[in-house]
Amino acid sequence: FGFTREVFPDVAAPDTSQMPALVSPITAEMVRAEGARRLAMIAAPYSPDERETWSQQVMEAKAIQADANADAPLLTLLATADGVPVAAVAATVLAKAEAFAAAAGAVLAAQRVLLAMDPVPADYAGASRWP
Repeated sequence: FGFTREVFPDVAAPDTSQMPALVSPITAEMVRAEGARRLAMIAAPYSPDERETWSQQVMEAKAIQADANADAPLLTLLATADGVPVAAVAATVLAKAEAFAAAAGAVLAAQRVLLAMDPVPADYAGASRWP
């Protein structure tokens, strides 16, 4: 109807200072949850059990890189199963570890940028805010 002060001059404007905001502010927990969701997507192709071996795989791969005769029981078994040299498995493990670190680092960097904003934008979960 578009009532104005001219129509109702004696009606005071409501005090909106005590009214709750219609849109809740974006919290750090919400941003971190989105970051965690995106990190989980990076690791999703691998089972939790396999991911538990990643640190051991990287440790053995670095050892093989430094000394081709280093003890690497996990990578040796994987190489034997694949029918490839242990050095090839070690190189693949290190390449995948670097790629994972870069992808995770990009997500964490985007999260830090969002957390530093005041206020955090309503589109914090949008594709334009994350890698």
